[in-house]
Amino acid sequence: MPDVLDWIAVESFVTILKHFYEMTLRISGSLYVTSNTFFSEISDLFLVLKDMVASPTASVGAMGSTMKSKLDKYWGDPEKMNYLIFYANVLDPREKFEYMPFQLNALYGDKKGAAFFLKVKSGLTELFVDYVSSYPDCVGGSSNTTFTSGASMECGNSENRPVSRFKAGLKKKKLESGQVGVKKSELDIYLAESIIEEDGDFDILR
Repeated sequence: MPDVLDWIAVESFVTILKHFYEMTLRISGSLYVTSNTFFSEISDLFLVLKDMVASPTASVGAMGSTMKSKLDKYWGDPEKMNYLIFYANVLDPREKFEYMPFQLNALYGDKKGAAFFLKVKSGLTELFVDYVSSYPDCVGGSSNTTFTSGASMECGNSENRPVSRFKAGLKKKKLESGQVGVKKSELDIYLAESIIEEDGDFDILR
């Protein structure tokens, strides 16, 4: 007959298996986009396995260690992972770069996580710049567009409306002081906006 400890172990396994079952359903869905959630699911899985390894129940801890070694085999080295997993996560307006630094630090340690985060950021920027150069008519606000036209800063034209003259003069002063520089790209603008709140009905394609 099972004793109290056996039932405690069973309860732990049920909780863990429920998490894995629900995760499997989410990432294997065929009626909605899932690529934007892969990295978050991997991060959550890491935390679940970490809790399993630290479980006081020996059987749960042993299973957690075995599963953790499998996780490390496939996801233990971010350099071997497809960067699109991270880019897709950033393009989810609920995520962007809000949580990724902390997730990477938890997965790979502070030093390695921070270094890889910088690679993800620079890689995404390079990808965007390449896209802009390939489809210049589809994307506005190139990141290397600067205010360089002196004529547009002139404020002596009596035909300009007062507000235009004021703006032109202010821009000229900022340019001379080095405060006016690079315009933000669409990617910069997107990342600077606040993330949206979690919503059960959220659809990334809408």
